[in-house]
Amino acid sequence: MMTLRTAVFACFTLSGLAANGQTPAPSGPPAPAIVHLDVSMPKGTAEVTLPPNSIQVTDKGKSEQVLFVHKNVVPATPAPAGEFSNRSEPPLPHLTTVVFDMMRLTQPDYLDTWKLLKASVPQMESAESVYFYVLNLEGNLVPIHAIGSPAAENKTWTQEFAANLDKVMKASSHNRPSQMSDEENVKKTYVALESIANQMAATPGRKDIVWVTGGIAYITDMAKSCNGDWVDCGLYVAHLVVTLDRDHVAIDPLGVGTGLSADTNRDMEYAAGITGGRPYYREDVKSVIQKIGEEYDSTYSIYYMPGSGSFDSTFHKLRVAGPSGVLYTKERYYAIPDSRTSAQKQRADLLVAFNSPRDERQIGLTLKVTPGTPGKSVGIDLQIDPKDLLMREDGGKFVGGLTLLIANSGASGNIGEPMIKSFDLGLTPEQHATVMKGAIPVSLPVPITDATKNVRVIILDQTTGNVGSITVPVSGTAK
Repeated sequence: MMTLRTAVFACFTLSGLAANGQTPAPSGPPAPAIVHLDVSMPKGTAEVTLPPNSIQVTDKGKSEQVLFVHKNVVPATPAPAGEFSNRSEPPLPHLTTVVFDMMRLTQPDYLDTWKLLKASVPQMESAESVYFYVLNLEGNLVPIHAIGSPAAENKTWTQEFAANLDKVMKASSHNRPSQMSDEENVKKTYVALESIANQMAATPGRKDIVWVTGGIAYITDMAKSCNGDWVDCGLYVAHLVVTLDRDHVAIDPLGVGTGLSADTNRDMEYAAGITGGRPYYREDVKSVIQKIGEEYDSTYSIYYMPGSGSFDSTFHKLRVAGPSGVLYTKERYYAIPDSRTSAQKQRADLLVAFNSPRDERQIGLTLKVTPGTPGKSVGIDLQIDPKDLLMREDGGKFVGGLTLLIANSGASGNIGEPMIKSFDLGLTPEQHATVMKGAIPVSLPVPITDATKNVRVIILDQTTGNVGSITVPVSGTAK
C-alpha cells in the first residue's frame, strides 16, 4: 500500500489515494491545541521575512515556540501554460463589515454620524467585499448591504447607499426603549456582532468589523470577585471573544460623537486588543477601511502549541516580538478548550471552504487536467506549495496532515457527494529539505459524469485549518 511519503519520493504520484486515504470519522484523537495570531510589523519598518525562530511569544508569562509563520496575502503568480493556479489572479479585497451602532450615541451624535456616513461611504474607491448594517435603538440589525444576500456581490451598492441609509434611519429615529435594561442592551449588542461574525466566517482568513460607536458595551458580573478590567469581569465578554476568535474576525472600534473621553478611548483600545483590531477616533469610514486593508496586506499568521492544560478557560495575556521589535497583535485571548476531534474540526474547516463562492489562496495550488475515460474520469496532476503547510519536527521527522476534497459540478450545481480523503506527512530532514525546494505532487484519476463541467479541488492543512482550493473546467477533457 502506497503512503504519501512513498508516493512523493519514489513515484512522484499519489495514484492510490482513493484506496489508501481514510475518510475522517466523527471519533478519534482530539484536535491539535494550537494558537493562531495575526501579527503586523511596526509602522515605518520595512517588510522582512519572518522565520519562526525570529519571533518571541510570551503567553500568560510563559515563553512559547513558534512553529509556523505564513504571509497572509500572497501576490499573484501566473500559472504555467496549460495549467491552472489558485494564485494566478490578484487577491480579492479584504472582507470588512461596517456596523453603525445607534445604541451608544445620543440623538444629535447619531444624526451627525448619519450625515458623515452618507458623505464617506459613496467615496470608497472599491466597495467590493464591504458590507454595511445599522444596529438600531431596539438592538436589531438592519442591513443596508447584507452578507450573503442576492445583491451581496453588487460592487456598485454605494451608489444607492445614501438613499437606503436615509430610509433605515428615518424608520429608526425615535425614542429609545425605556424598558431595556443595561444587561439586555449589552446582550443585544454582542449578539449582533456575533451574528455578523458568524456570517463572515464563511470566508476563510482574517476579517474585520468596523464598529461605529460612541462607546463600548459592557456590564460587570457582580457575582465575580475580580480586580481586573471589564474584559476579565464583564458578562458575556468571554463568549463574544471566543466567537470572534473561532470566526477569525477582529473588531475595529471607530469612536464618533461628542462623548469620547479618556475612559471611552481606553475601552475601545481594550475591545480592539482582545480581537486583534485597531481603535480609531473621529475618522471617516472610507479612510478606516483603507487602513485596515493596507495593514492586512502586510500581516503574517503565526502558530504555536501551548503545553498540556494551557486551554484553561481564562484570558491569556500575550506579548509578541520580532526582528524589528514588538509586533502588533491581539493583547489577549480566551483559552477555551476545543472538545472536537481532529476529524470533526477538519470537516468544519472543509465545509467553510466548500461553501465559499470563491477559491481560497491560503495554500498555493497548481493543477493540470489530463484526458481520462470519456464520461467516467479525468486525470488530475496537483502541485501543493509546501511552504504553506505546517510541518513540525517530532521524533526526528517533519510531521503534518492533509485532507483532500474533490467535488464535481455541472450546470445545475454540485453533482453527487464529494470525495474526502486524508493522509499523513512524515518526512525525514533530507526529504523535507528536498520537498521545500519544489512542490508536493498529487496525481490521481477523478470520477466524473457526462454532466460534469467543473472539478473543484480543496486541500486542508489539518493542523492550521488553512485551505487552498481551485476550480477547473473538465467538460470535453475526457476524450
